[in-house]
Amino acid sequence: DTSRTAPILEIAGEERPAPHVWAFDSGDKVFANFVGADDASHTVMSDEGVVTADEWHHVVATYDGMRGTLYLDGRRIGDTAMSGALLSGETFFVGHRDARGESEAVSFAGAIDEVAIYDHALSAATIARHHDAGAGPIENTFPLFSWLR
Repeated sequence: DTSRTAPILEIAGEERPAPHVWAFDSGDKVFANFVGADDASHTVMSDEGVVTADEWHHVVATYDGMRGTLYLDGRRIGDTAMSGALLSGETFFVGHRDARGESEAVSFAGAIDEVAIYDHALSAATIARHHDAGAGPIENTFPLFSWLR
Protein backbone atom coordinates (compact mmCIF):
# COMPACT_ATOMS: atom_id res chain seq x y z
CA ASP A 1 0.00 0.00 0.00
CA THR A 2 1.67 3.20 -1.13
CA SER A 3 -1.12 5.47 0.09
CA ARG A 4 -0.05 6.06 3.72
CA THR A 5 2.59 5.89 6.42
CA ALA A 6 2.87 2.41 7.94
CA PRO A 7 5.26 0.48 10.19
CA ILE A 8 7.61 -2.12 8.75
CA LEU A 9 9.71 -2.97 11.82
CA GLU A 10 9.69 -1.41 15.25
CA ILE A 11 11.09 -1.98 18.70
CA ALA A 12 8.77 -0.38 21.23
CA GLY A 13 8.83 0.53 24.87
CA GLU A 14 5.73 0.87 26.99
CA GLU A 15 4.90 4.44 26.03
CA ARG A 16 7.23 5.37 23.20
CA PRO A 17 8.73 3.96 20.03
CA ALA A 18 12.35 2.94 20.02
CA PRO A 19 14.28 2.32 16.76
CA HIS A 20 11.92 1.76 13.84
CA VAL A 21 11.64 1.52 10.05
CA TRP A 22 8.46 2.69 8.30
CA ALA A 23 7.01 3.21 4.86
CA PHE A 24 6.53 6.98 5.01
CA ASP A 25 4.12 9.71 3.87
CA SER A 26 2.44 8.37 0.78
CA GLY A 27 4.16 5.01 1.33
CA ASP A 28 6.57 5.55 -1.56
CA LYS A 29 9.49 6.39 0.77
CA VAL A 30 11.27 4.41 3.47
CA PHE A 31 12.24 6.00 6.77
CA ALA A 32 14.42 4.85 9.69
CA ASN A 33 14.55 6.47 13.12
CA PHE A 34 17.53 5.42 15.23
CA VAL A 35 16.26 6.47 18.67
CA GLY A 36 19.07 6.81 21.17
CA ALA A 37 18.92 5.80 24.83
CA ASP A 38 18.73 9.56 25.52
CA ASP A 39 15.41 9.66 23.55
CA ALA A 40 17.03 11.68 20.75
CA SER A 41 15.81 10.81 17.25
CA HIS A 42 18.31 10.35 14.43
CA THR A 43 16.50 9.88 11.13
CA VAL A 44 17.27 8.82 7.58
CA MET A 45 14.68 9.01 4.79
CA SER A 46 14.75 7.99 1.16
CA ASP A 47 13.66 10.15 -1.74
CA GLU A 48 10.04 10.03 -2.91
CA GLY A 49 9.06 7.32 -5.36
CA VAL A 50 11.76 4.77 -4.53
CA VAL A 51 9.26 2.29 -3.06
CA THR A 52 6.62 0.91 -5.40
CA ALA A 53 3.56 -1.19 -4.72
CA ASP A 54 3.37 -4.78 -5.96
CA GLU A 55 7.16 -5.11 -5.96
CA TRP A 56 9.49 -6.62 -3.35
CA HIS A 57 12.02 -4.33 -1.68
CA HIS A 58 14.95 -5.23 0.57
CA VAL A 59 15.20 -2.80 3.53
CA VAL A 60 18.08 -2.82 6.04
CA ALA A 61 18.83 -0.50 8.94
CA THR A 62 22.19 -0.87 10.72
CA TYR A 63 23.78 0.80 13.72
CA ASP A 64 27.46 0.37 14.57
CA GLY A 65 27.66 2.51 17.71
CA MET A 66 28.55 5.68 15.79
CA ARG A 67 26.31 5.76 12.72
CA GLY A 68 22.84 4.61 11.74
CA THR A 69 22.59 3.65 8.08
CA LEU A 70 19.58 2.84 5.92
CA TYR A 71 19.77 0.63 2.81
CA LEU A 72 17.15 -0.06 0.16
CA ASP A 73 17.53 -2.84 -2.39
CA GLY A 74 21.20 -3.35 -1.54
CA ARG A 75 22.17 0.33 -1.84
CA ARG A 76 22.95 2.83 0.89
CA ILE A 77 20.27 5.55 1.06
CA GLY A 78 21.91 7.62 3.76
CA ASP A 79 23.14 7.71 7.31
CA THR A 80 23.04 9.72 10.50
CA ALA A 81 25.77 10.28 13.05
CA MET A 82 25.06 9.43 16.67
CA SER A 83 26.80 7.74 19.54
CA GLY A 84 25.83 5.63 22.49
CA ALA A 85 23.27 2.92 22.90
CA LEU A 86 19.98 2.69 21.06
CA LEU A 87 16.83 2.92 23.13
CA SER A 88 15.71 -0.59 23.91
CA GLY A 89 12.15 -1.79 24.06
CA GLU A 90 10.24 -4.72 25.39
CA THR A 91 8.36 -5.56 22.20
CA PHE A 92 9.41 -6.16 18.60
CA PHE A 93 6.69 -5.47 16.03
CA VAL A 94 6.69 -6.56 12.40
CA GLY A 95 4.26 -4.59 10.24
CA HIS A 96 2.29 -3.21 13.20
CA ARG A 97 2.25 -0.57 15.93
CA ASP A 98 -0.11 -0.83 18.88
CA ALA A 99 -2.37 2.05 19.86
CA ARG A 100 -0.60 4.54 22.14
CA GLY A 101 -2.26 7.41 23.96
CA GLU A 102 -4.54 9.06 21.42
CA SER A 103 -2.87 7.32 18.44
CA GLU A 104 -4.72 4.39 16.92
CA ALA A 105 -3.04 1.10 16.06
CA VAL A 106 -1.65 1.02 12.54
CA SER A 107 -0.59 -1.89 10.34
CA PHE A 108 1.41 -2.33 7.15
CA ALA A 109 -0.75 -3.35 4.18
CA GLY A 110 1.52 -5.66 2.23
CA ALA A 111 3.83 -8.63 2.69
CA ILE A 112 6.94 -8.76 4.87
CA ASP A 113 9.29 -11.71 4.51
CA GLU A 114 12.55 -12.98 6.03
CA VAL A 115 12.98 -10.59 8.95
CA ALA A 116 16.38 -10.84 10.65
CA ILE A 117 17.98 -9.10 13.61
CA TYR A 118 21.72 -9.29 14.24
CA ASP A 119 23.82 -8.43 17.28
CA HIS A 120 26.22 -6.46 15.06
CA ALA A 121 26.05 -4.06 12.12
CA LEU A 122 26.25 -5.75 8.73
CA SER A 123 28.78 -4.46 6.22
CA ALA A 124 27.66 -2.84 2.97
CA ALA A 125 29.08 -5.84 1.07
CA THR A 126 27.06 -8.30 3.17
CA ILE A 127 23.88 -6.27 2.70
CA ALA A 128 24.45 -6.22 -1.08
CA ARG A 129 24.99 -10.03 -1.06
CA HIS A 130 21.78 -10.56 0.93
CA HIS A 131 19.87 -8.41 -1.54
CA ASP A 132 21.37 -10.21 -4.54
CA ALA A 133 20.59 -13.62 -3.00
CA GLY A 134 16.92 -12.66 -2.74
CA ALA A 135 16.80 -11.25 -6.27
CA GLY A 136 17.00 -14.63 -7.99
CA PRO A 137 18.86 -17.89 -8.25
CA ILE A 138 22.43 -17.91 -6.98
CA GLU A 139 25.17 -20.49 -7.17
CA ASN A 140 25.22 -22.70 -4.09
CA THR A 141 28.79 -22.44 -2.83
CA PHE A 142 28.13 -24.89 0.02
CA PRO A 143 26.56 -27.96 -1.60
CA LEU A 144 24.29 -29.75 0.86
CA PHE A 145 25.62 -33.23 0.11
CA SER A 146 29.30 -32.38 0.44
CA TRP A 147 29.03 -31.88 4.19
CA LEU A 148 26.53 -34.66 4.85
CA ARG A 149 28.87 -37.40 3.74
